[in-house]
Amino acid sequence: MTRPPRLNSSLAFNAKVAVAAIKGEKTLIELAQGFDVHSNQIKRKRCSAPILLWLPPVMQEVFSL
Repeated sequence: MTRPPRLNSSLAFNAKVAVAAIKGEKTLIELAQGFDVHSNQIKRKRCSAPILLWLPPVMQEVFSL
C-alpha cells in the first residue's frame, strides 16, 4: 500500500492560519475544521518562532485571498 502524497501549504496559507489562531476568536477545533488541517498543525504555526520573520512579506498576499 502506498502513502498519499504529502501536501505542502504556501506561506500565504500558513500566515492566514497563524493570524486566525493568534486572534483567538475561534477554538483550535473550529479553525482545524475551517482550514481542513489538523489542530496540531495550527498549534505549530501559531507557536513557531519564525512567524515574525515571514509574516510581514506575505501580509498583502494573505489579505488578498
